Amino acid sequence: MTTLSAFAAILLADRLTNASRRLGDWFTAERGSADGKNGWV
Repeated sequence: MTTLSAFAAILLADRLTNASRRLGDWFTAERGSADGKNGWV
């Protein structure tokens, strides 16, 4: 694996993590139980 593909894999994993956290926060807010933890801005 080259350095470039390793870097791309890390970026992709980071984006997936942020997207899943965003989805979780959205579901929490939709249920009206958001604790004001919008740390994904």
